[in-house]
Amino acid sequence: MKKYIGFLLCVSAALFAASCGEKQSLEVDNTPKLRVVSHDVVFQPDGGTGSITVECESAITAEVQTTNSAGEKWCTATVDGKKINVTVGKYSGVESRYSNIIIKGADETLNVAVHQYGIIMNEFDADDAIIKNPAQTLSYAYKANALMQASSSVNWITVSTTDNKLEVKVAENTSKEYRQGTVEWNVGMLKGSFVLTQFDAADAGLLGEWTWNCKQVTTNRAYELNAVLSEEENGYTLKLTKEGAADFSMPVLLDGKVLSMPLGVAVGTYTTSSGTKYPYTFPMIVNKTTAITFEAAVAASGYYNFNLAKDESGVWVATADHSAYTSKQYLAFEAWSSAEHEGNSNGRLVFSGISMTKK
Repeated sequence: MKKYIGFLLCVSAALFAASCGEKQSLEVDNTPKLRVVSHDVVFQPDGGTGSITVECESAITAEVQTTNSAGEKWCTATVDGKKINVTVGKYSGVESRYSNIIIKGADETLNVAVHQYGIIMNEFDADDAIIKNPAQTLSYAYKANALMQASSSVNWITVSTTDNKLEVKVAENTSKEYRQGTVEWNVGMLKGSFVLTQFDAADAGLLGEWTWNCKQVTTNRAYELNAVLSEEENGYTLKLTKEGAADFSMPVLLDGKVLSMPLGVAVGTYTTSSGTKYPYTFPMIVNKTTAITFEAAVAASGYYNFNLAKDESGVWVATADHSAYTSKQYLAFEAWSSAEHEGNSNGRLVFSGISMTKK
């Protein structure tokens, strides 16, 4: 009996040992044989080189999967041991673009996304400008995730850029003659330009006294007025004076080729002997028979331009330019004086044949 019990214990121990062996053989090792340790593959538009580092029991391969719309791969992947170097070129688009790096090793596969940002730009304000004749440097700040490129159309303007500033150097204008140059800029596909005019009205001899000549449309009466062109802190002013009438001044724009008067600007008030007040709205564009005034149904807007040029004797002459208007145009003064209303019901004087000559 004891022998029988001992035999059973031996059998049970053997079976238990076998059972434990079977459990151990069913356990699975889920540790990945290929995994990413680190990656740096997000790029700005200027491009560059990043990397992906992996752990793997065997050798690895890497392949770029996606392409751009032109069917060309815009990034490359090269394997260096367990490191993959990813190189991306410059990108001028405004939309972000993506690619996948397919990594294989130890019978496993991983995908790692590559991202390159499109051009993002803001806070750049460079407008056309008129500058004086001395040499000077102009700086324009900008914010973008790529470097600005710039060029100049003339040799007296040179440009350079950093990652946050466009610097424009303008040489001295020793000739003192009117000149212009264009600066073109781009950040990827974003682009623009602005014009620099180098000109000094004082150096050019434009400031000072002029003679204003014109004719009153309804009477054909000729007028000769005194005009003074001066430079103020905020720009240029033209003052017109005539004996027996109120003087008034108006702001003007001046770039060396054109003198421009803003239309529909109220510049003063004239009071008649009876105490009636009339506004000076100057200048106003009118056609042959109907004036467009500041108070009427259609207010004038835009500019009334004079072309500037020297005559044969070298004297500056400013001639009214009507080419921008669709019909024959004149200029109107509101209430020049009560004595000169000359049958105009609202005190409006309408003039034609306007020009100015430098004294």
